[in-house]
Amino acid sequence: MTDLVVDASVALSWVLPDEFESAAERLFERAVMSRLHVPAHFYAEVGNVLLQSHKRGRILIEDLEEARRALRRLQWVTVDLDRDVIWTRAMTRAHDRGLTLYDGLYLDLAIARDLPLATFDRGLRRAAEAEGVALA
Repeated sequence: MTDLVVDASVALSWVLPDEFESAAERLFERAVMSRLHVPAHFYAEVGNVLLQSHKRGRILIEDLEEARRALRRLQWVTVDLDRDVIWTRAMTRAHDRGLTLYDGLYLDLAIARDLPLATFDRGLRRAAEAEGVALA
């Protein structure tokens, strides 16, 4: 079993039909045999995109429910970050690398746990490479 940090862009690619492609499929195959580390805000971030996708008619309510069930089947490791981690390390990294604070939290988690990062976000990928973080 391997461990990796997964951001919302990757998790959403697994459950939104118009986002799934070969790169997402390869990561999903790896994910089912891995522990997936995420900062605690991950669930709100993914849930919000799913809700907005339903509100905009992109997915049906049944699709939203199936997405939640599918994601629950994976092995998640939720990392609660305290205020000091958020307001110091992650915020500094986000500022220095031109990221949102949310993406800074994924980057900080990958660095702190010395784990590869799975993301489809170009800016976060560039920041991870600049920080010497392996990409999944």
